[in-house]
Amino acid sequence: MKAYKLLFHHPKNDCLISFGVLGKAEVKYQLNKWTKAPDWLAKKGYHLLAFDTLQSVKEFISDKLFFIFDYNELWEVEAIGIIKKLPSFLDINKLQLGKIKKDKKENWAKGTIMAKQIKLIKRIK
Repeated sequence: MKAYKLLFHHPKNDCLISFGVLGKAEVKYQLNKWTKAPDWLAKKGYHLLAFDTLQSVKEFISDKLFFIFDYNELWEVEAIGIIKKLPSFLDINKLQLGKIKKDKKENWAKGTIMAKQIKLIKRIK
């Protein structure tokens, strides 16, 4: 499935990582290579996230403008192993420490998909 992913260009490590999550939940991406979630998250049913359409990405960016920095990149990706029912949203601060805690105040952004593997295809922006 074609999807879209926001990535953060980490200035210190010169690599692409998942947008919004650092620390123990950090995922590094490389062009044309399949990527999986960290084992500890996958075992709990949490895999990689992306957006189903460019419109979903645009809506997310406009809603979360204060999170968007100049060094973020938007990529077209191939996603396989789509999870039909998204699990509960997690507390991002706890996630970065390697802990799973449900966040009842937040929900997944419109158009969010979860996939067992994602491969970067081409940079859009």
